Amino acid sequence: MKKLRILATTDIHGCLLSHSYLDNKETGSSLSRINTAIQHYRNEELILIDNGDVLQGSPLVAYNNRYQDFSVVAKAMNAMNYNYYTLGNHDFNYGTDVLTRFIYENKAEGLTQNILIHNQSIGSSRIYTSKEGHTLAFIGAVTDYLPNWEQPKNLENVTIFDVKETIQKQVELLRNEVDTIVVCYHGGFERDLETGELQETTKENVGYELTTIPGIDILITGHQHRSFIKSINNVLCIQCTFNAQEFMLLELDNTGWSARLEQTRDYDIDHGFEALFQQEESLVQEWLDTEIGHGPDMSIGNVFNAQLTKSLFTSFVNQVAMNHFQSDFAFSSLFNQSPGLKQQITMRDLIASYPYPNTFVLVEVTKNLLLEYLEKNATYFELKDGVVTINPEYVTPKLEMYNYDMGDGLSYQIDLTKPHGQRITLLEISDKKVYTMVINNYRASGGGKFFMIKNAKKIKEDPTEVIDLLYDYILNNSPLHVNQTNNIILKTK
Repeated sequence: MKKLRILATTDIHGCLLSHSYLDNKETGSSLSRINTAIQHYRNEELILIDNGDVLQGSPLVAYNNRYQDFSVVAKAMNAMNYNYYTLGNHDFNYGTDVLTRFIYENKAEGLTQNILIHNQSIGSSRIYTSKEGHTLAFIGAVTDYLPNWEQPKNLENVTIFDVKETIQKQVELLRNEVDTIVVCYHGGFERDLETGELQETTKENVGYELTTIPGIDILITGHQHRSFIKSINNVLCIQCTFNAQEFMLLELDNTGWSARLEQTRDYDIDHGFEALFQQEESLVQEWLDTEIGHGPDMSIGNVFNAQLTKSLFTSFVNQVAMNHFQSDFAFSSLFNQSPGLKQQITMRDLIASYPYPNTFVLVEVTKNLLLEYLEKNATYFELKDGVVTINPEYVTPKLEMYNYDMGDGLSYQIDLTKPHGQRITLLEISDKKVYTMVINNYRASGGGKFFMIKNAKKIKEDPTEVIDLLYDYILNNSPLHVNQTNNIILKTK
């Protein structure tokens, strides 16, 4: 029997080309390198699948989504001859116009079955028959937790169905029609892979629950940016990490299905593939090198150190937010990789430091709600042998440095010697019944398990993306003056 292979990517996050947009140095990750691997594996029959979160994450796709009238990601996937794709939650970040453009221009077949746009299905289950007669059903779904993060305007005319119910119905319909059922789920696992212990109850990830559906043979997952291969309830489960650093390879031979993770850096850059995007790349590089203004050095060498002391860049973001809404205070976070801004500020630095299309939301909070919010933030740190570290819950299964917020307009102390829920030992704010606070839309929706904020009264949301507000502020206020105060104290003894 000749081998039948499934090569699957997930959480590419716009990494089409093999260089960093921060310094243009060559990287070991990209769809370009994966395309070299694809050519290698086409010596046998190959089915190519993407499992979502591809339309957001790099300046190339950010520029394309904002300023161009075609989908650069669809162009890339067409050049690679993808067979199928599933949508991810971040594929909704730029609204349904960008999303449907990607869908219509993509020659691959959509699998996402739990989403309707304008009451129209954008995907369906597909049956593939191999050259040797082996039949496979491919079923797709994206996490139905989407409304808890996404801006409402980006989900207008979008209907979302329950993941498990959708997949279960499809499996029951197709189980007796095919030899192998493959579920492509843009979501992760809510339980420990080894012990089965429940780790989260939000329904953001239901991968473990899906393995209890009789009839599924393979479960391709994503969203959590993890690397693993595991048989759970006799279902072969697999996930690879993000930004095209890895890809998943499944093979069928006489002994059955096997799986492995391949490292993208082990494959050469496909220069022919990259040449297809020469024009788009030239426009993006020109855009990134545009100088906006100048100010103090807001560079960040180490994100964790910048969290321990509250970086000048964080204070700058908060300053823009407070100025825009005339609020009492503002909170913002750093991302896992935030280089900050140099004295000469370019779009390259700005988009690298704030890569997500978030918006600002003005909410109303009481002192008690503010304390609950601060206590949740205080769980980010752990004290280990007198040294401040990140709470492992923010590291595994996925690094979540963006789920620690730092505020301006107030002063507070986090006592790391005390248990969770009792760490805010000092809070200095004006004496009012209610306060106004600016946060981003992800946090305002309860993202990062900040459920108390989801219930706060929303006064106003500005649909302008944060990066555009930062851009305008820099342009209109250069040279910048940033107010920096030592207002967050970490007590360690």
